[in-house]
Amino acid sequence: MMLSSLLYVSRSLVPPDDQGEQLLAIQALSHIRNVELDLTGFLVSTQDYFSQYLEGDADAVSVLMQSIRADTRHTDIKETPLLVELDYRLFPHWRMTCFPTGCFVSRHVEPILSGCFNKMDTESVISLIQFVRQTAPDLVRTPAD
Repeated sequence: MMLSSLLYVSRSLVPPDDQGEQLLAIQALSHIRNVELDLTGFLVSTQDYFSQYLEGDADAVSVLMQSIRADTRHTDIKETPLLVELDYRLFPHWRMTCFPTGCFVSRHVEPILSGCFNKMDTESVISLIQFVRQTAPDLVRTPAD
């Protein structure tokens, strides 16, 4: 079965003081929904941006994106299919791993998300995925695992 993937970045409308709590709530709901839809990926949030990388069946990705577009905590959603067809999942064990807002994310991820949001080009998207894979190699497994 061929898989689809998609990355979206949106402006965050969640007040900075409430971001940690909101992110945990989104992660908990995402995990449940992603198990049901057989989706994997990650989410990351900075003070200004919110982003998710999703991979799975194209119909499941589409269903989830409809829900995300209706979520009032996002505005100016920009999305791109990065690799429309994948032979295997890049994050097979991540039903929705979360990288919460904080100093590390702000320093390293904010510039990448800003680039994704402003350009939404393949290079920026690949930079984000590579950064996540390099930052958390113990959480990432390849098909050979």
